Amino acid sequence: MTITASESKRKEGKSSNPGKQFEKDFYASVLEKEYLFVYRLKDDNLGFANVKNPCDFILYKKPNIYLLELKSHKGKSIPFGAIQSYQIESLYRFSNIDGVKAGFVFNFRDVNETYYIEAVPVYHFYNGRERKSFSLDWVKENGIAIPQELKRTRFKYNLSNLLN
Repeated sequence: MTITASESKRKEGKSSNPGKQFEKDFYASVLEKEYLFVYRLKDDNLGFANVKNPCDFILYKKPNIYLLELKSHKGKSIPFGAIQSYQIESLYRFSNIDGVKAGFVFNFRDVNETYYIEAVPVYHFYNGRERKSFSLDWVKENGIAIPQELKRTRFKYNLSNLLN
């Protein structure tokens, strides 16, 4: 039996999908913090059995709950097509509840920069439809930088900017 490179990486716990690896690195960074609750929602990108999660992660740090959708993309923009419209709508709606911080964590792989941006500006920009993507410049202007540190081959994310 021959094992392909992607199967070998999966057996080693490494994903060939850079977006999934970003999610794993982010999750590992959160797990290091004993004062945080984190729950990773099951990801079903095929919409099997009509499962539509509004986000990837639920974090809790007293007094707020954070609903986070993570997106990693090559280049200096995140295309609108990379995010489901129900996710933008849901996170916008949830962000209007006291104590709920809902938003997106955008990772720009080519420039090794990551930002948190609240759902409200994403919702308004997306629905304005002046563009077809979230540019790195727009995200920098409207978001909060999440410092990241490369540890050999994986990234570690410092969430203090997001959680304060």
